[in-house]
Amino acid sequence: MARALLMCFLSVVTIILGLVVYILWGSGITRTIEQRFDGECRSLTGFSGPEDIVLDTSRGSGWIASIDGPDAGLHSFTYAAGGVVEIRRAELSGIEPFRPLGLALWTESSGEQRLFVINRDRTTVEIFAIETSTETSTEMVPILRHLSTVAHDLIRSPNDLTATGPDAFYVTNTHASTFGTLERTIEMFLRLERGDVVHVNGTEARIVATGIGYANGNALSPDGKTFYVSSVATSEIHRFNRSSDNSLERRDVIAVPGGPDNISMLPDGTFTVALHPNSLAALAYLSKSAASAPSRILHVNPQAVPEVRVIYDDPGEEISAASVAPVDGNRMFIGAVAGQKVLDCSVQLQAGN
Repeated sequence: MARALLMCFLSVVTIILGLVVYILWGSGITRTIEQRFDGECRSLTGFSGPEDIVLDTSRGSGWIASIDGPDAGLHSFTYAAGGVVEIRRAELSGIEPFRPLGLALWTESSGEQRLFVINRDRTTVEIFAIETSTETSTEMVPILRHLSTVAHDLIRSPNDLTATGPDAFYVTNTHASTFGTLERTIEMFLRLERGDVVHVNGTEARIVATGIGYANGNALSPDGKTFYVSSVATSEIHRFNRSSDNSLERRDVIAVPGGPDNISMLPDGTFTVALHPNSLAALAYLSKSAASAPSRILHVNPQAVPEVRVIYDDPGEEISAASVAPVDGNRMFIGAVAGQKVLDCSVQLQAGN
């Protein structure tokens, strides 16, 4: 009897130790991140958790989703070649509470634009028309007019989205369970591959991809034929073939050195992606039990044999837990899940890496 109890105890201890090693090893805790960047950055302030940024490169403008604090909301900004950045906070009404997370921009052939925004507080997607008014004789000020709220049982834990039409989009669910539950905690620490992708077309929604561990950022290639989804849990970017009916067929995965967050597509089909190289450090930072967390930005050329290049590393001295890094020419804007700033950086991306 005693021997059986001892064996049972040792088995339990072995399982626990195995789980601890599995969690620590997969978190990137062994990675050492040192300051590494060839360009220069300056801080843009006035944000609380600028988690996502989307650029309209044709107009030299963009939008920032600020998820926390008194400045939570949407901010529009314009940027000039000389480095000048003008920032405005969008005035919104009728959709409270509103804590924006993922962003997507859709532009019609006529030039009319819509902004898609994940509302973390309501687990919905809000769709806005982007309009302009002349505040002065020389300045056009963007105005958001709320068009609709999209809520659906399949949109459970939305993180990021990609627009495919004036009322259509892909959205990633990070987990199968809801936020704040024990099941969610188990999913996170065991890195269970239970995230999915949903496509919404007007009032219809359907799951188009499953089996993604902590499905996060997503993006569509310029030709519309390839769809990418970040898996924070497995440090991979899933690559899908996209059909004309918006269905997805898994092609392969691109391994990356850290947990990938938001993906920002470039006109040549390459993309940048922000990584959390040490997910436990990021979790500690976000729970306010650590003062900082490392950040990493990649430039990825997703050719037949993908080329992955680190273009920015920071141990947490300049920015912590970077979550997005869109690029226009030689400008890169780095946002983060928490913190009070966006970095406006000069960057030189090599063609094809």
